[in-house]
Amino acid sequence: MGVISYHMEIASSIPPARMFKAFVGDADNLIPKILPQAIQSVEIIQGNGQVGTMKLIAFGEGSQFSSVKHQVDGMDKKKFFYSCSIVEGDALMGVLEKISYEIKIEASPDGGSICKNSTKYRAKGDVGITEDQINYGKEKALGIYHMEIASSIPPARMFKAFVGDADNLIPKILPQAIQNVEIIRGNGRVGTVKLITFGEGKFLSSRIFRNTHKHF
Repeated sequence: MGVISYHMEIASSIPPARMFKAFVGDADNLIPKILPQAIQSVEIIQGNGQVGTMKLIAFGEGSQFSSVKHQVDGMDKKKFFYSCSIVEGDALMGVLEKISYEIKIEASPDGGSICKNSTKYRAKGDVGITEDQINYGKEKALGIYHMEIASSIPPARMFKAFVGDADNLIPKILPQAIQNVEIIRGNGRVGTVKLITFGEGKFLSSRIFRNTHKHF
């Protein structure tokens, strides 16, 4: 059985408990609203959210796939650990037995957190898989939408995640969509111009017109 593994670490100023809540507790509600072109809905079809729960994930119009079944394999809320697997669906492309994910969030010295992610793509039997096949199913683009998102994270921390940490987080979470974000003029305040490079080498310039921290 062939296996391709990916590992990455994401640093954030958000404490581990709140980061775990956002990545695991709120993810089924948040992701379809943040990335509706990628994920249309997440529905529990068996279980109560704990280990053994099965979820049906329906992809959006921007995805090359229709849906997958997602199984919760492990969860430790005290140690901020979560593992799950995609066990059925067209995202397995007929050659994968399953795709397994593990998330472990640890405290960082500055009071924030470090999110350690690992992904394993397991092939069926002796079938060989390549990174090109794996990349085939990853997101190709992001859309911009008007939306409302409900979360248990306080406004100040949510603003920090969406605005303060976004340039660092998004290229690590979705490298196929956003490769990097670089400030080419300014200091991050109003008038700052950023160069956003997309995963396939395309880019655009982004300018900050207004940034009101007190009013989020």
